[in-house]
Amino acid sequence: MDLLFRLIIWLVKMGYKAYKESQAEAAAQAAGSQQAAQAQAAAAAVHTPQMSDAMQAVASQLDDVAEDLASTAREFAGSTTDDPAREALRRVAKETIEETAQEHRMELRTGDIAPGATDRIHGSLTFHRRMIGGLESLDAQRTDPGRSGLLTDVDMAAMACYQPLLDFQRRRNIPLATRRTVAFFGETPGSMAPLFARTSVAPVEVSMRLQHDVIGWPLIGREIGRDIVLSTVGLWGELRDAAGFPQPGAQINAGFVTQDDVQGALGAWLLELAADGIGTLVMGPSYLAALTVLLRVPDKPFRTRVVGLSDGRVSSIPPAELRVQLAAKVLDRIGYSEAASRMLAAWEEVHGGDIEFYFPTGNGRYAAVPENYYVDPTHDLARTICSQQVPSLAGMHLVDVPGFHFSLGMNKNAEAALAMMRSGRTPSGDPRALVAAAGLLGYEEPARRVPTLSLLRAGLSPHAKSASRRVVTIATGDEHLLSPQVIRDALLLEDVFSSVRR
Repeated sequence: MDLLFRLIIWLVKMGYKAYKESQAEAAAQAAGSQQAAQAQAAAAAVHTPQMSDAMQAVASQLDDVAEDLASTAREFAGSTTDDPAREALRRVAKETIEETAQEHRMELRTGDIAPGATDRIHGSLTFHRRMIGGLESLDAQRTDPGRSGLLTDVDMAAMACYQPLLDFQRRRNIPLATRRTVAFFGETPGSMAPLFARTSVAPVEVSMRLQHDVIGWPLIGREIGRDIVLSTVGLWGELRDAAGFPQPGAQINAGFVTQDDVQGALGAWLLELAADGIGTLVMGPSYLAALTVLLRVPDKPFRTRVVGLSDGRVSSIPPAELRVQLAAKVLDRIGYSEAASRMLAAWEEVHGGDIEFYFPTGNGRYAAVPENYYVDPTHDLARTICSQQVPSLAGMHLVDVPGFHFSLGMNKNAEAALAMMRSGRTPSGDPRALVAAAGLLGYEEPARRVPTLSLLRAGLSPHAKSASRRVVTIATGDEHLLSPQVIRDALLLEDVFSSVRR
């Protein structure tokens, strides 16, 4: 009994000791957690950037600029119009400019601006300020009765070129931002394209020549091609890699040209060469016809092979010879070998003889570059545009896009329109076929380049009127309701229903 009593006392003591030890351990853990939290808070206080007075002043100024930009964009977007092109400009103001400005305002008001963020925001606000200026300029041209008619006709032709790719974009969800074209007057090809890249608008420049001469109209395809390359995420790099083009070269030292300088010229030309290639793809033989007329230099044929410089760098505009060679190669690959050979032979009668390109080295001197150094990569680019499967196009190539390239069926439509124009009659048919026919007629009979313009525009006008009669209030993202294909379908359905009623 005594032994049992002592055993009970010993167990009680052990239990009490264990309880005290557990209490001490819990207290230590609590103290440790508190110290860790205090250390973490101290570290956060050390590493949290605090805005200086100077930084706060800069942020405040940028906030004012962003607020003004958002207000300007909101006011522009809020004005009403029944012109689909002008409505597209307003959507860019709202969805791109105003929203970006508001995002910057929220970032500036957090009180925690990372180093370099103010420079980034300043650059973005400056760019979008230029963009709203561009929108206002394009919109103002549309309010001029003397200009709006021609711009509408150009829009009809440009949308006929672009629409098959836009339809394909909706089905395959390719990363293309553009939703419609907007024509504008200008004399600097490509000047607006970088400003509106990755927006829903594709600017299409209307030069003075388009106002008086049909030969320039097929080059609408070049405007389309440039926007496709700029506005399809990843396409530019994929074309460059597939064709083996280098990155653009650096600044050139006058009097000392290296092999890297010579090779880097190809990188500088990629965008414009790709635009020519896609333009040829959508406009067919008429595109090469227009190029050979507008780029010819019969009194100084060597000029077509001179590499241009701008501000100490290779100009983005390729030598005329390369542009012609590229277009001819694209035509060859899509089934127009005979037309390409005929036009190329006519070009070479005037500009043939040289087998080199000329790279300026300063002081009026030039280095001779072997022809194949530039022509072979250009042919590779033509192959890439026509038949290279690229990820940004859902693993397909441009010729795979239904209705996008200038098919033999489209060519038959153009031939029919050409016959009507030759006889002095107003042509009818797809706007793209009408433009192609007018360009070919201007190539074959130069004396008719100016008079044919009135026939072309008369043929395009019914398309514009047909579209305008069917304009309704369209929600954002439903621009395809105005596509020529949808309009044709609506007309066919109307005829079918009429027949059923009868």
